Amino acid sequence: MGSGPSSTKSGSLSRSGLWTDASLTYRPLLGMPGLEVCDWKSRYGGPALSAHFHQEAQLTIVREGVRWFSIGPHNYRLVTGQFVIIPSGVPHRAIGHRQVATRSFDVFFNQSLNLSIGPHDIVMGDLSIGPAMYLDDIVYEVLEHIDRERIGLVPTALGKSLASDLMLAVDEDHQQISEIAKSLGMSREGFIRKFQRDVGMPPHAYRIAGKACLARERLRRGMPPAEAAYDAGFADQSHMGRAFLKLYGTTPGAFRRAWQV
Repeated sequence: MGSGPSSTKSGSLSRSGLWTDASLTYRPLLGMPGLEVCDWKSRYGGPALSAHFHQEAQLTIVREGVRWFSIGPHNYRLVTGQFVIIPSGVPHRAIGHRQVATRSFDVFFNQSLNLSIGPHDIVMGDLSIGPAMYLDDIVYEVLEHIDRERIGLVPTALGKSLASDLMLAVDEDHQQISEIAKSLGMSREGFIRKFQRDVGMPPHAYRIAGKACLARERLRRGMPPAEAAYDAGFADQSHMGRAFLKLYGTTPGAFRRAWQV
C-alpha cells in the first residue's frame, strides 16, 4: 500500500485519461476459454480510469513498471512481478502515473473458481515472471499459487466498508436517489455523502458502472453498440461511449471487435 503516485516524466493525457502513446486492448485470453484480458502498455506510465467495478473478478499482473489502484480507503502500489485480485462487484479505480514505462495485464474471470478467497478480500502477492513466460502460464501460476500455498498473500477485508445494503438499494434503478434516501431516513445530500464514503463512488456513478457491466457482457456476445446501449439502460449510444472511455479506456466498438474472433 502507499499514499499515491508521484509524477516524474513528461507526457500528455488523452480525453480518456490514458497516455497518448499508450496501447490498451481488450480481448479473449486464447487457450483459457471464458477469460478476458486487457493488455496495457505505455512508455510513460499507468492508466487513469474512473471508479468502476466488474461482474467478474479482476486479476492484475504487472509485467513491467508500476500500477496504482484505489480500492476502498487505501491506495495499492504494484511493481514488476506483483499481482492483485479484486473481487467482483468491488469498486476501484486505476490511478494514473507517469513514473516509468509500464506493461500490465488485467484478466477477468468468473469468481466461482475455487480460490478460497472471501467475496470482499483484496489479495496481493509476488511472482517469479520469466521474460519468456506466456500470459496463460502466468495466470495458471497465480491461481495455483493461491490454491496451493497462499504464501505472501495479503487479504484485506472490505466487507463492512463496502456497505452492501446501500449498493443493493442503488441497484434498483427505477428509484430516484432522493426516494432511496427518504426510505432510509436520510436527506439526499446525506445519503450521497455516505455512499461516496462507504462505497468509494457516488450513487449515480455506481449506477452508470453497473450499466457499463451489462453493456460489456452484451458486446462480448456480438450485440451492436446501439442495441447494447439500449438494452443496458443507457440514454443513447453516445452516453455509453463516454462511460466506456472513462471506465475502461476504450470505445464500445473497439471492445466488441476484439471479441469477433
